[in-house]
Amino acid sequence: MAEVSSISPAVSPQSSSFQDGQLSFPIGFRASGFELTAFEPRTRDEALGAVLCQNQALAYLREHPTLVETFSLILQSVPNWIPEKEVFLYQGVYTVHISTPCVLKRAVLEQIREFLRASFPELPLELLWTQSPVSDGNGKPKPAGRGLASFSKRRFENDPSRALLMKEIEETLPQGVFLSKTRLFQSDPNAGALKFAVLSLYISQHRPGLEAELDHWRSSLEEKYATGIILQKEEGRGRLSQRLSRFADEEGLIRDLSPISDFARVLFDRSTPSGEVELGRRVRRDNTERLDLHWITVDPEGAQDLDDALYAEARSNGNILLLVSFADAARWVMPEGEVDLFARRIGFSVYAGKAAIPMLGERLAFNELSLLPDRWRYAFTVGMEIDGEGAVVKSHFFRSLIRSRGRYSFDELQEIAKGRNGKTREVVWSLVEANRRLRFKRSAQASFLPGAAGFDPHLLVQECMIAANHMVAGIFRKYSVPVLYRVHAPPLRMLRRKFLRDIQATGTDVNMKSVFTDAVSFRRMLEDLQARGYGALVHEILDVYMTRAAYRVTNCGHSGLGLSEYTVFKGLRNYAGLENQRRAHALLDGRMLRGGDLKALERRLNLLQRRQAEYTYQLASLVEIRDNLTPTGRHRVYNGVVRSLDPTKVLVDVHGFRREGILNISADFLSTLRLGQKVLLQVEAYYPAQERFVFRLAAG
Repeated sequence: MAEVSSISPAVSPQSSSFQDGQLSFPIGFRASGFELTAFEPRTRDEALGAVLCQNQALAYLREHPTLVETFSLILQSVPNWIPEKEVFLYQGVYTVHISTPCVLKRAVLEQIREFLRASFPELPLELLWTQSPVSDGNGKPKPAGRGLASFSKRRFENDPSRALLMKEIEETLPQGVFLSKTRLFQSDPNAGALKFAVLSLYISQHRPGLEAELDHWRSSLEEKYATGIILQKEEGRGRLSQRLSRFADEEGLIRDLSPISDFARVLFDRSTPSGEVELGRRVRRDNTERLDLHWITVDPEGAQDLDDALYAEARSNGNILLLVSFADAARWVMPEGEVDLFARRIGFSVYAGKAAIPMLGERLAFNELSLLPDRWRYAFTVGMEIDGEGAVVKSHFFRSLIRSRGRYSFDELQEIAKGRNGKTREVVWSLVEANRRLRFKRSAQASFLPGAAGFDPHLLVQECMIAANHMVAGIFRKYSVPVLYRVHAPPLRMLRRKFLRDIQATGTDVNMKSVFTDAVSFRRMLEDLQARGYGALVHEILDVYMTRAAYRVTNCGHSGLGLSEYTVFKGLRNYAGLENQRRAHALLDGRMLRGGDLKALERRLNLLQRRQAEYTYQLASLVEIRDNLTPTGRHRVYNGVVRSLDPTKVLVDVHGFRREGILNISADFLSTLRLGQKVLLQVEAYYPAQERFVFRLAAG
């Protein structure tokens, strides 16, 4: 095989400048993995192709330099669960060849074809599928694997991509259950041998039959997407209904918005601080470095508290320089001041869609400290030089003064990656390459990695944050600075012994000392159990293993990420990050802060963390109440279905609402209704005691 160019799978974006270019000689190009090869298509002989047309192929590549880039993006757009994939270009047509051990149905192939054509509308694309033999890589037949809870006995009937799974989770969530967080993982980023999702659910009010409904919902998702689903449930304690009842009228209803317009006062019994700028820590300006680089911020659409910025560039030696900057909140927040006391009270900023209760108040979080475009801001910067193997060969940590050149949403970053030129595009693709190298290095250490196929802006930002937080934690550990680490310990010894007995009963020889403490051994053990058909046991182990990480003064590593130390350094949204920033200032000033009340803070933050799902649900409920009690909301007409005709309470299922509502109707009209009848409704009020909206029949 004649290697024309050695490429990285993600180095630059698609271009269509050569889509109608025709080769005047019989030659084709093929991209697979990390190689681009030229071949003579009529004989499929790469060697002959190399002899006949290697020089012309190189000349064609020089004339069309974006060919490599387009091949790379097409390969990344093919779902990650397809083991073998390559792209051919011949006579202006791109043929995507995929090969799988199992038979793919026509509907699945059509989904992949339509997705590729939608992703590259300017390119003539064709899809070719063949069935490949199942092999273990040594020419020996590989036993058919069974997935978690035995779901992979069925072949893939749908594209188990992140977007499709996320969409179905949100659309089919049982009534009365609120999804606060979703994390998707896989044990091998290339093969995806063991894939599962951890869903954090908040159940506002338990009802009969809900557990069975959740089990059925989970099983159906597992079967359909060949992905294990692990549910972490937290049940409500009725706090929101008790808090809102204080603002109800004589009938127990909320009709007026004004008493509940201050969300922070409703949830935390105090308003967000005014945020008068107060210098929290005086630092020497002579050791603050001014970095006038092409910084970019990447956050969800509508976010206002921009607390981190990224920059990357390729070095002449082949390394990538990655710079991650965090907004310096500790410089402006005075310990024990108004802002600090409120931040310690809530622990974290609370988000629900586009609504937010910022930990530091709106003035500081959304304006004075936010890394807004074209505004100079103080920051902490972590610099890392990453070699081709993903190792950090150089690193430094310092105070800085930066200016963002642009704020982008995750979708906008996708569009920039497909652009042709520009400094932002260069930074983005340097970040993509840094992300690829870091994940490659960490995949050999971590038990599991967040999984997604192709270029994913969420994972790009996440990997940069993981690398920076790990680097800062290493500095704290090196200089014995007492800080709050973010730790993820293996399961308790009692549970490890129980699992050890279960694993040994399957005939697997395991070492208790290493299998639950060494991430790679743990991952391989689970993959082996899954391949041999013990999916239920794998599911049980993961359910315990994927417990939440916690804050600790004593570092014991983060086994979930496969890192020896890890911390949190975002001081704009997280009080642990704010406290760690104060200790970083002391370290850079040559001082040392004692541990102080870190143990008490550790306990408080872990308690608040367990209530994050509850706070998120409550904020989302307040936003829903606000939006529906406005004049516009009251005039909106909804489709509803009658579910109960109890004379004391008529319940209706209303499209767009998480819980059934109460229909306020006179006794005369009650006799005209029947179960299952469709009705047109309008919001009348909110009934906090039952956390339900009260509806009336729409006029006309």
